[in-house]
Amino acid sequence: MQGGGGNPAASATAWWQGLPIGTRLVFGLNAAVYLAGLCAPKNWDISAARAPQSFCMYPRIIWAHPSQWYRVFTSAFVHGGLMHIGFNMFNFVVSGPNLEFRIGTLRLLNLIGALVAVLGALYMAVASAGLLGQY
Repeated sequence: MQGGGGNPAASATAWWQGLPIGTRLVFGLNAAVYLAGLCAPKNWDISAARAPQSFCMYPRIIWAHPSQWYRVFTSAFVHGGLMHIGFNMFNFVVSGPNLEFRIGTLRLLNLIGALVAVLGALYMAVASAGLLGQY
């Protein structure tokens, strides 16, 4: 006997396949990084316990160690908990497909990369001006 909802797995699969590829890529990458952090041993840099210290944007660390410029980009994938990533990904799958259909997959991915880089540079500039206190 089939209920009114049908097969939930089929519904989820249809929903996922209905998302454009760029939205699926960004969503999947964020989810994979978050899950890897939860599953990794606590002494690994990617673990949820150490990821903020290893991959988040700390301007004073980047200024002291210029080889850690990657933090500008990796900080976009570090989330503070299930509510944080859940809210971000919910909003992304609501707005991402519409934007991707309008501007295209490559432009969406380039836009995300550019926003991460520009906002990271802005954050670094504000921090270097001493407006962020401890950072």
